[in-house]
Amino acid sequence: MSQDESGSAGRTAQVEVAMIQLRFDSMAGTDTLILGPAPFFTLDGLLLRQGPDGTVVGRYSDHHWEVNGRYVSSYECIGRSYVRFEDIAGNVSRNHGPFQHLRVPNGCCYADQILFAELLEEAGRWVHRVDRTRWSAIVISAAT
Repeated sequence: MSQDESGSAGRTAQVEVAMIQLRFDSMAGTDTLILGPAPFFTLDGLLLRQGPDGTVVGRYSDHHWEVNGRYVSSYECIGRSYVRFEDIAGNVSRNHGPFQHLRVPNGCCYADQILFAELLEEAGRWVHRVDRTRWSAIVISAAT
């Protein structure tokens, strides 16, 4: 085996990416559904996308989420998480958190049981409750 200039014997460095999962409870209270692990999830207006490829895994309408053909009123992040906002112009907020508990009932996002953001359904935008700024997306990622 040949060695490169750093002295390693053909080994490549692998970066471990923290992963996150979301747990959904059905409106009937049965059949818990878990999505992930994924490096992040994005609440993109009325859509829930799973990273890294942006696959749409859920849609919000009329006070509930539809995920894999199931209707759920809320979901939560399994494990500690960070949250940041993004807009279509490419602007990004700072990372908020880490949060021990992140829950998304209906069109609201609670971080450690405090209302963090609300969805303006007709506009497809999220309002950060602290400073009232409006954003097109919320990105949820794992806290390490």
